[in-house]
Amino acid sequence: MKRKWLLGLLIIAVLNGMVFAILLLNNPDMFRKKDIEDESDPKPPTYIEWWVDLSPVTEMCTFSGNVISGMPEYYIEMLVLENYKEDKLELKKKKGDTATPGDKIYVYNGKETTVDYNAQVVEVVYETTGDAKTLSIQLLNYDKLYAMVAVDTDHIDRIRYDTPVTVKIGKQKYAASVLDIGYEVIGEQVLVKLSIPTHVRPGTAIDAEFTTGTHEGMTMWTDYVYQDMSGQYYVKRKTNTGYERVDVEVGEFFSIEEDGKIWDFVEVTSGISEGDILLTEMYNSNRQIEDLKESLKK
Repeated sequence: MKRKWLLGLLIIAVLNGMVFAILLLNNPDMFRKKDIEDESDPKPPTYIEWWVDLSPVTEMCTFSGNVISGMPEYYIEMLVLENYKEDKLELKKKKGDTATPGDKIYVYNGKETTVDYNAQVVEVVYETTGDAKTLSIQLLNYDKLYAMVAVDTDHIDRIRYDTPVTVKIGKQKYAASVLDIGYEVIGEQVLVKLSIPTHVRPGTAIDAEFTTGTHEGMTMWTDYVYQDMSGQYYVKRKTNTGYERVDVEVGEFFSIEEDGKIWDFVEVTSGISEGDILLTEMYNSNRQIEDLKESLKK
C-alpha cells in the first residue's frame, strides 16, 4: 500500500513538471519579474513649436557619382616626335607637370609645341630603334572629364539643364552645370552628366547637390499639418490655454535633404497667417527632438 502511495506521488510530480515545462516554453515571460519601466505610464507628448513666416524654402537633393574612368582613348592625348636629335630638343614640361592653354610642352629645332586645353603630363617615354629616336608624351586632358551621377526616378523630373548644381569633391565645393540628362531607367535611377570645374583624376568620387526649386509663402514641416477622416487638412494653432484646430488648404508636398537627413515639407496656401505658432506632438527620442530643433534654427 505504501508503495502505491509513493508511486502516485511520483506520477503527480512528473506530470506537474511536464506542465511547468510546457508553460515555460510557450510563455517564457510568465515567470519573470516585470521591469519597473514596463509598468510605468507612457511619456506625455512633447510639443514642438513652429513659427509661421514667409521666408522662402529652398528644395535640394544630393546624389553621388564619379568622374568617368576606364576611357583613356577619350581623355588621354598623345604628342609624338619621331626621329629627333637630342641637341635640338628642349622639353618644357616633365612628368607630373600641369599645363594650361598656350603652354609649351616642348621646343624642337626652334618650333614650339603647345596645348589648347588644361592638362597634366602623365607619361614621358623615350624610345630608340637603331639610330631613330622617338619621344612620346601622354597628357591627361582635364577639359574632357565629366562626372556621371545616378539620380532617383522620383527626383529626375525636377532636374533641368539650367538646374543649379554644386559638386562636392572631398571638402571642397564647386559650381557645376548639367550637361546631359539620360532617358533610360537603370535600377530606379537615371544617369545625369555633369561638368567638372576643377582638375581631378578619373574615377574621383563626388557628391552633387541639385537646387530643384524655391518655395515662397508659408511652408512647414509636414508633421505640423494633420488630416482628419474626411480628408480635411488642419493645424494646431497655439493659444493662451493650449491650442485650437484651424482648417487649412495645402499646396505642394516636397522634401529637403540636409546633411544626410531628409525633411518633408508642405505648402499651406490658406487658413493661417505669418506670426501664428503651430504645435506638433513628438513621442520620439530626445535625440530626434533635438535634431529637429537644430534644423528649425537654420
